[in-house]
Amino acid sequence: MSPRQHALEFHLLNLKALPLIQPVKPSRVEEHRTVLLDRDALERLMAVAGKAHREQEHGTWNIAAAPGKAAPPATSGRAAHLQRLERDLAERMERLQQQARELARREAELERRESSLAEREAAQRQRGRSMALRLEQLVSAQRRLQELSRMLQERAPVSKADADADGR
Repeated sequence: MSPRQHALEFHLLNLKALPLIQPVKPSRVEEHRTVLLDRDALERLMAVAGKAHREQEHGTWNIAAAPGKAAPPATSGRAAHLQRLERDLAERMERLQQQARELARREAELERRESSLAEREAAQRQRGRSMALRLEQLVSAQRRLQELSRMLQERAPVSKADADADGR
């Protein structure tokens, strides 16, 4: 299609938007006649009147079966693309939500393990303190025992007669 024909077709399609009171210039009328002599004249005229629409994917005209408003265009390539994008976005959102739930579950598990580990460490520290205290007590008792045994050894041996006298 030549640029001139394209411009005329564009003009014809936009006639609908012009107020009906506005007169058409004589040169424009001739251009309209030239366009109307074209093979798709009826379809283009019906498109101007709102009775047909162009299929965007195939570049063909679709004429409504009954007079009145034009049939809504079939899902255009852009609309189909937008629907695919929307569907993909919804799927991505679902996957992200699943990942977020999985991460939240893992985080809760890690927090549970961390608190369990902290409890075990606290119990271990308590046992360590308790064992250190017992060890200290044992060392103290051992020193005392050594002291007592040393004192007993330093003490003069008691004779049998002294022991009998003490026992009476």
